[in-house]
Order: sequence, then C-alpha cells, then structure tokens
Amino acid sequence: MDVGAPPDLFPCTEEVSSPPKAWCPPLRGHHSGSQRRHPGLFAPWASVLLGLARPRPGERVLDLACGIGVFARAAVPMVSPSGWVTGLDLDPANVAVARAVGDRESRFVGWHVRRAERLPLRDAAIDLVVCQFGLMFFSDRPAAVREMHRVMSKGGRLVASTWQGLDRHPFHQAIHEATLARLGISTVASVFALGDADELGTLVHSAGFSDVRIEARSITARFANAQEFLAFELGVDPAVAPTLRHLDRRDQ
Repeated sequence: MDVGAPPDLFPCTEEVSSPPKAWCPPLRGHHSGSQRRHPGLFAPWASVLLGLARPRPGERVLDLACGIGVFARAAVPMVSPSGWVTGLDLDPANVAVARAVGDRESRFVGWHVRRAERLPLRDAAIDLVVCQFGLMFFSDRPAAVREMHRVMSKGGRLVASTWQGLDRHPFHQAIHEATLARLGISTVASVFALGDADELGTLVHSAGFSDVRIEARSITARFANAQEFLAFELGVDPAVAPTLRHLDRRDQ
C-alpha cells in the first residue's frame, strides 16, 4: 500500500493552465477571529466545509489559513494513508498549536507558517484547497486565489468560506458603528469584506477557476461569557489590534 506524507515546501512561480472548480459558500454567523480563543465555533464550520469538499482517499489537501488546524485534522482520516494534508497559516502561534496537537494525531499532516500570496508548493501539487474564513484577510486576494489555482491539479477543487455582508449582521453593524465613532476605525469591517456574492465570484473566476458556485449557509453559535465574546469580536481584525492595545480597560 502506498503511504502518503506531506511534501517538503519551497517557493515556485510556474504557471498552470488547468481549470479546477471552486465552491465558495458565503456564510452568515459569527466570524472566525482567533481559533485559539473560540475553537468551539470552528468545529461546526469545519463539518460544513467537509460536507462540501468531500475529501477522498489518496487526495492531497491544502488547508490554507488553517488556524489551529480544525479542518485539517478532520480531513486526515478521509484521505490517509495514501493521501495527506498540509496546513498553512501566517500566524506562528496558530501553527504552533496546530503542530502540537496534529503531530500527536497523525503523520499524514504537516504544518507551516507561510503567506497565501506565495504558496511554497509545486504546480498541480494539490487536489483540494480549503480556506476557512481566511480569504478576506489576505493582503493581496487576487494573488492568493491565483496561487490556489496554480498549485491545484486538473479537476481539483477549491472550497472557501467567507461571511455575508455587514448588513446581514445587525450585532456586528452596531460594533462597526460604535468603533468607527470612538476609534475612527471599524474593528469588524474587514471581516465582511467579501460579503458580496458577485465580487466573490469575480475574484475566483478571474484566477482561472471554472464552475464556480456560491451558496449561503448558517449555523447558530452560543457563547457562555458575554464579556469574552465581545472582546473576541472587537479584537478579531489583526489590523486594528495595535489601536485596541493602546486603549485603557475602561475605553476598551
């Protein structure tokens, strides 16, 4: 029996012309923020994406913006032993948690700190790319989606989740207005930056993907501690974290 293992990573720039498929459900609910602080929110969404992606035995899977690896670890039993999963994230702390947990669970998953805009994988090295609530945070979204296309094999699949528009989230709209008035910057706007289905579809199509489908899904998430939840929501965008850190506790 062939045994799969995650590949060694390296920078590469070659182009690929295959037209993989993409499925991007814009989701309604609480945004991802830090998986380290609220892992209970991400297991249900990982299950949703698993149902859409349907990883198959022997497939090579990339979990991009993997966080602490909730999706990646769930996918390993579905593709191993002849397939493997690689998790990439820009946050070293996320990757450290993912590696500490994942390395105990399986030798068919690897973890790396890398940027989405320059994936360290060969052309056509991946059969399935999954990006759970990361696409809106990439500094160069078109470049990141082009990279997903480049590393994908012919007939491969992309499954990505984003949040629907801010207008569909009254609670977060209130946070947006309050922080904009108080700080001069919204702490949540970037989370909903890809809430427009047409914009999302154009982004993916322009990268070379075909058969792009966008559908809405929703779940209900409950938090036991209201203060922790609010702190989580206010601090979800890495770009505004320095501003929040300079506020005293009362202003926060």
